[in-house]
Amino acid sequence: MFDHAAIFAFKHADEDAVLEALLTADVDVADVESDEGKITVFTAHGDYFKAKQALNDALGEIDFEVDEIQFVPKSLTTISGDDVAMLDKFLDLLNDLDDVQNVYHDVEF
Repeated sequence: MFDHAAIFAFKHADEDAVLEALLTADVDVADVESDEGKITVFTAHGDYFKAKQALNDALGEIDFEVDEIQFVPKSLTTISGDDVAMLDKFLDLLNDLDDVQNVYHDVEF
């Protein structure tokens, strides 16, 4: 239902340079997204260190906005109407618990 993925997000303008640095380091790249000067890289979780090292070597010291391994859903489930309100309430309840650090779901609103 979920895959592990290493995710890096940082400010940079050249998506091609980022992809080239990762491929040169033989990193298993799942996706590279660019949006308004911010690059988001998705790699296999096993390549976390190799990807981070390749990015720092090629682009210099990077201030990562996101630098972690996360669960990424394999598919998304769309909900609407009353289900959205119930899920929002449920997620709020989970987030209020001190023992809950992260909540992962496959819902698309």
